[in-house]
Amino acid sequence: MNLVVHGSWSADTFFLWAESSEAAPRKRGRKPRIPPHPHAASPHSLRIALKDLVPSVEWEAMPTAERVFLLPSVADAPC
Repeated sequence: MNLVVHGSWSADTFFLWAESSEAAPRKRGRKPRIPPHPHAASPHSLRIALKDLVPSVEWEAMPTAERVFLLPSVADAPC
Protein backbone atom coordinates (compact mmCIF):
# COMPACT_ATOMS: atom_id res chain seq x y z
CA MET A 1 0.00 0.00 0.00
CA ASN A 2 1.30 3.44 -0.94
CA LEU A 3 0.34 6.53 1.05
CA VAL A 4 0.35 10.22 0.25
CA VAL A 5 0.63 12.06 3.56
CA HIS A 6 -0.98 15.48 4.00
CA GLY A 7 -0.84 17.97 6.85
CA SER A 8 -2.82 21.04 7.80
CA TRP A 9 -3.28 23.38 10.73
CA SER A 10 -6.65 23.62 12.46
CA ALA A 11 -6.65 26.26 15.19
CA ASP A 12 -3.45 25.51 17.12
CA THR A 13 -3.16 21.81 16.18
CA PHE A 14 -1.35 20.29 13.20
CA PHE A 15 -3.25 17.36 11.67
CA LEU A 16 -1.82 14.60 9.50
CA TRP A 17 -3.90 12.41 7.23
CA ALA A 18 -3.14 10.20 4.26
CA GLU A 19 -4.62 8.96 1.03
CA SER A 20 -4.06 5.29 0.29
CA SER A 21 -3.55 3.52 -3.02
CA GLU A 22 -6.24 1.11 -1.79
CA ALA A 23 -9.88 2.05 -1.39
CA ALA A 24 -11.02 2.64 2.18
CA PRO A 25 -13.46 0.06 3.53
CA ARG A 26 -17.06 1.25 3.44
CA LYS A 27 -18.90 1.45 6.73
CA ARG A 28 -22.25 -0.25 7.02
CA GLY A 29 -25.39 1.57 7.99
CA ARG A 30 -26.73 4.97 7.14
CA LYS A 31 -24.92 7.16 4.66
CA PRO A 32 -22.99 9.89 6.51
CA ARG A 33 -23.97 13.52 6.00
CA ILE A 34 -20.37 14.32 5.00
CA PRO A 35 -18.93 11.43 2.96
CA PRO A 36 -15.46 10.19 3.89
CA HIS A 37 -12.64 10.31 1.36
CA PRO A 38 -12.86 7.07 -0.67
CA HIS A 39 -9.12 6.45 -0.29
CA ALA A 40 -8.58 7.74 3.24
CA ALA A 41 -5.91 5.72 5.04
CA SER A 42 -6.74 4.34 8.46
CA PRO A 43 -5.05 5.87 11.51
CA HIS A 44 -3.21 2.56 11.97
CA SER A 45 -1.81 2.65 8.40
CA LEU A 46 -0.74 6.26 8.84
CA ARG A 47 1.01 5.47 12.13
CA ILE A 48 2.95 2.62 10.50
CA ALA A 49 4.10 4.89 7.66
CA LEU A 50 5.05 7.70 10.05
CA LYS A 51 6.98 5.29 12.27
CA ASP A 52 9.09 4.31 9.25
CA LEU A 53 9.65 7.95 8.26
CA VAL A 54 10.29 9.39 11.74
CA PRO A 55 11.12 6.55 14.15
CA SER A 56 12.14 8.93 16.96
CA VAL A 57 8.49 9.94 17.61
CA GLU A 58 6.08 7.84 19.69
CA TRP A 59 3.30 7.76 17.06
CA GLU A 60 1.19 5.29 19.05
CA ALA A 61 0.86 7.90 21.81
CA MET A 62 -0.49 10.57 19.44
CA PRO A 63 -4.26 11.08 19.77
CA THR A 64 -6.60 10.61 16.83
CA ALA A 65 -9.22 13.16 15.90
CA GLU A 66 -11.45 13.91 12.96
CA ARG A 67 -11.67 17.13 11.00
CA VAL A 68 -13.61 18.02 7.88
CA PHE A 69 -11.53 19.44 5.04
CA LEU A 70 -12.96 20.77 1.82
CA LEU A 71 -11.11 19.17 -1.08
CA PRO A 72 -11.32 19.78 -4.82
CA SER A 73 -13.99 17.43 -6.11
CA VAL A 74 -16.61 16.65 -8.70
CA ALA A 75 -20.22 15.73 -7.92
CA ASP A 76 -19.49 12.35 -6.34
CA ALA A 77 -15.73 12.04 -5.76
CA PRO A 78 -12.61 14.02 -4.87
CA CYS A 79 -10.23 14.99 -7.67
